[in-house]
Amino acid sequence: MSRDPIIDEVRRSREREAAKHGFDVEAILAAAKKQQRRTKHKLVSFASKPAVVPPAPSEFGMELIFEIRDAEESGYYARALGHAIFTQAETWEELRNNAGGRVATL
Repeated sequence: MSRDPIIDEVRRSREREAAKHGFDVEAILAAAKKQQRRTKHKLVSFASKPAVVPPAPSEFGMELIFEIRDAEESGYYARALGHAIFTQAETWEELRNNAGGRVATL
């Protein structure tokens, strides 16, 4: 997988900003909120709760609940709660198919 120069720059910027505040999460958040009030641009937002796909019955009759999150690079990441089942995909449809394939191999 090739490195994305934009992602690398965002990460360097994040590291500089964190270092400026001693890597203190509360101080970083307070500074961002202060800057947001000053500029009127939205700088701080809180992630919504992760989506949960309805339980998928397996061929063994047990239900699996998948937690879905945005993947770090792009697409989505899913894990079955309480089980070592993980998958990743670019679209919801591909993710659902991948999760179903993981379940079928149990």
